[in-house]
Amino acid sequence: MDNLLCIILFGFATSIIQSLENIETSFGIVQFMLVFGELFLAISIGIVAGVIISFLAPRTNNNAKILVALIGIIALSTGIAETFQLSPILLNMTTGVTITNLSTMRNKIFKVLEGIELPVLVAFLTLAGAKLNISLIPDVGLIGVGYIFARSIGKIIGARVGCRLAGFEKCYRENLGFSLIPQAGVAIGLSVIAEQKLDMDVGVVTTVILAAVIVFEVIGPLLVKFALQNTGEVEGETQESENSEKMED
Repeated sequence: MDNLLCIILFGFATSIIQSLENIETSFGIVQFMLVFGELFLAISIGIVAGVIISFLAPRTNNNAKILVALIGIIALSTGIAETFQLSPILLNMTTGVTITNLSTMRNKIFKVLEGIELPVLVAFLTLAGAKLNISLIPDVGLIGVGYIFARSIGKIIGARVGCRLAGFEKCYRENLGFSLIPQAGVAIGLSVIAEQKLDMDVGVVTTVILAAVIVFEVIGPLLVKFALQNTGEVEGETQESENSEKMED
């Protein structure tokens, strides 16, 4: 849900910025409806793709054939998104949501995709990392620090408010925000798209995001462990040592 909301707000934000860059146009009801229409169309195509995959998967027990069908439909959906300037991330995310909630073979489908997940992720992160211009870090340093600080505060406060509204216990209100600190994936993809769509210096957005991702991926797992232990979702090191001593006794 966090990623879905992020993609939707990204669509509106980029449209507003493009309108501000173009003196002859302004962001009004027409532009709003166009953005909404693009998001709706991407979601609709994603649902159709998910339905097709859910229909085809039970027709064969051959994992190789399922993988070929998956790659073909994902590639076709992405091509449609690129042709009509839709969000390929939103479209394919909707496809995954549809499969999860519709197909009885969802576990098998995603297990087949896991076979190619690692090389795809490595290629994606390598290409994204190639856009990190270290020489720009001094110029965007304050923006990066502000982004890291604002995002962290937003996650922590937002989680507290959400937990309070949902009636969660105090331990969850105080720790859930820390488990949301890690960042990668969608943010990197959207930063690349932003530089393609917006008129700005090459590397500024991706440099800020990638530098922040490095920070969040270093401290994020530690904060997640801290949050999980404080909420009792996993045993802490002290508890583990005590359990091991009991077992030895």
